[in-house]
Amino acid sequence: MSKVHHEFAYQARELAGQIEGILGDPPDHKNYKKMLDTLVSEYANGGGIEDLNMMAFALVDVIEFHDPKAVLKDAEDFEYGDPARVFGAASCPDGAAAKMLQAIEENHPDLGRQAIITAFLHKHPRMWDERGYLPRPVGRGR
Repeated sequence: MSKVHHEFAYQARELAGQIEGILGDPPDHKNYKKMLDTLVSEYANGGGIEDLNMMAFALVDVIEFHDPKAVLKDAEDFEYGDPARVFGAASCPDGAAAKMLQAIEENHPDLGRQAIITAFLHKHPRMWDERGYLPRPVGRGR
C-alpha cells in the first residue's frame, strides 16, 4: 500500500462526494452522463473550468491507467511532481476523451497531473493510504 499526500486523499474524497451529489438520490444516470459529456467537450476544446475536481470528474469514467506505480509515486507530493510521467501513465480511448486528455496536458499540465492522480485514487482506494503525511499533533506525549 502506497502513502499519498493528505491533499490528494482529501481531493479523492471530495471527488466521491461530487459524483454522489451529481448522481443524486435516487441516481439520475442521464443527468450524470449529460454533465460528464459537457465537461469532456469543454476540456477537449481547450476550455473548461480550471478546477481540480471538475477536471478529475471529467476524467474519472474515461481514463485508463497502464502504469499505476508511476501515478502512486507522484501522489506523494501534491504541489511538485512530474506531469509528463503522470500523463504517460494514463490514456483515454479514442474520440473526445482522448482529445480531452491531450488538451488538458497542453493547457493545464500541473492541474491535469493533480486531476489524473485524484481520479486514480478515487478509482483505486485500496492501493493507497494517507497515513504518514498528516501533521503530528503538537504537545502530546509519546
